[in-house]
Amino acid sequence: MVVTEKELKKQGKELEAPQKSLQDRNKRSDVKRYSLTLPSDMFQEVQAIAKVQNTSVLEMLKRFVRLGLIITKVLQASPENAVIIREGGRERELVLV
Repeated sequence: MVVTEKELKKQGKELEAPQKSLQDRNKRSDVKRYSLTLPSDMFQEVQAIAKVQNTSVLEMLKRFVRLGLIITKVLQASPENAVIIREGGRERELVLV
């Protein structure tokens, strides 16, 4: 049985617009897709941290990228800038290579 658009309108129904493709949705929302391959041990570390943080691996990767962007900006802004990580009594300076 074929139902025409005219018959649907008579019944007070409208045809639903076809679903947009993933590419169309990404264009509209300024989201970019990137396939990332990680070594198994690195992925397992991220997965373990995500579990402790009660969040997803994807959210943890986004956080790591944000943090990396901040560190990169700071270190590239001036040769005198430094990022120091303090663990207990030890300090380590991050160097951008």
